[in-house]
Formats: sequence, C-alpha cells, structure tokens
Amino acid sequence: MRMTNRGAVAATGGILLVILAGVALTQGRRAAAAERRVAQLSTEALLQRTAAAGWQAQAAVMEKDVEKQLRKRDDEIGELARELRVANARLQARVSATATATGHGSAPARTFPRNDSTPAPPDSVTGRVRDGLIDARLTYLPGPAAVFRLVYQVQVPLEIVTATAADGRGLAFARSPDPRVRLAFDTLQFQSAAGGQRPWRWLLAGAVLGVAGWESIR
Repeated sequence: MRMTNRGAVAATGGILLVILAGVALTQGRRAAAAERRVAQLSTEALLQRTAAAGWQAQAAVMEKDVEKQLRKRDDEIGELARELRVANARLQARVSATATATGHGSAPARTFPRNDSTPAPPDSVTGRVRDGLIDARLTYLPGPAAVFRLVYQVQVPLEIVTATAADGRGLAFARSPDPRVRLAFDTLQFQSAAGGQRPWRWLLAGAVLGVAGWESIR
C-alpha cells in the first residue's frame, strides 16, 4: 500500500522527533553530569575554606534508612529516634563528635619554714589524674619560687540530632554519653529549604519529545 503524503509527513515528523528526543536525552545526561561535577567541586572547596577558617568541616554520609537504623538501637539515641516517630517528626541528621580542650598553667606554691628535722624536698613531684574526661598532670617544683604546674586535656563526647517537627519547626537534640556533662543551647536557627531547578529537567523534556515522536509514527 502506498503511503499518502499526509502519512509520509507524519512519519518523517515522528522520526525527527525521536532523533531530537535522543539528542535531548544525551545532552540532558551530559548536562546533569556536568552539574553534579560542578556541585561536587564547589562542596569540596567549601569544606577546605571553612576548615582553614577553623571550622570542623565534614561532608555527611547520605543514607536512606538512618532513622530506621537508629530506631533499632537499644540506647538513648534509639529511644530518641522512636520518640521522633511517635511524634511524626522527621529525622534530618545525627552527628557524633568529640570536643577537645588542651592547655597548661602554673600557680605559686605556698611554702612553710623548715627546721633541721624536716627532710629536704625532692627536685620535683608529679601526679597524674585520668577520669575519662580529664587527663591532667600536676607537677610541684620546689625552690625559692616554688610553683605548681598543670598540663591538661579535656575530651567531651557529644551526640547531636536534628529533626523537623510535625508542625514544621526545626528541632535539635544534644547530649553527652558521659552523665557528668550538661549541655545548654545558646542559639538554634533553622532555615527552611528553598526549591530550585531540578537536574533532571532536560531528561524530562527529552522523554516528552520521545513519547510525542512515537505517537506520531503510530
């Protein structure tokens, strides 16, 4: 059967649309890959700049089932994750960190008069304290200007969880596994996420063109 002019035009148009759809899909994939690469380089540069400015900077490990994993834990974090689920709050992030402070100092030691029966003091006396949070070394240096010298390091483990409440408010929870540590929030600010262009917009356009081309051929 000979194809009519109208059918030939429709078939030709359909073929062209399919070709255009293929080109659009290819360009869309390339554009999406380029955008991902630019975004990755921008993030790496941000981490380097903020680390140089004194921030502890680290990219998060993106996982889909973090909340489910935390709910299975038999500890305070697991209990918090279950409470969030009961309250219809959506967990955003969990951070485990350690705050470390080091330093040293000295103070004059009070001396008392010695008599002939008092033994001479040693050149120095050093004591050390370790209790899980504090690692300190205290040294006594005798002499005309006797001093106590302290060198210390304090390490405080921290757990931080952020979430979005059912009413849309941002939530933050912080605690230390060490019961001797008490935390207090000074400032808590959340910024709502802004919508933007999607990287798959060209893929969607190509798919629409492909469907239109196929329907024209049919």
